[in-house]
Amino acid sequence: RGNTLQSDQYPLAEFVVTSVEGFTMPADGEETTFTLVGNFTLHGVTKTMAWSVTASKSGDTLKGTAKSQFDMADFNIEKPIVGSVLSIQDTIQLEIDLVATYSAAG
Repeated sequence: RGNTLQSDQYPLAEFVVTSVEGFTMPADGEETTFTLVGNFTLHGVTKTMAWSVTASKSGDTLKGTAKSQFDMADFNIEKPIVGSVLSIQDTIQLEIDLVATYSAAG
């Protein structure tokens, strides 16, 4: 927290979607896959990143999981050295749950 991520200095990570690739609205109860592309800011560094999404539709709601990965060095994060840990991978894997609800503009 303090040395590796420096979360006191960089408390937030932010992903701003710039495009959605391959999305088609599924029928109720069916699943779809697509890609969210955007600008990911972490540790004071912004990079373009893609997230692979798998989602299903229920009524007006689309629920799914988005996954992405990056190397720590891409965001100027040093690999932590922890005495009892033999090794730590350079690649970080992220996964988020997302929910989108359709709302017709009145």
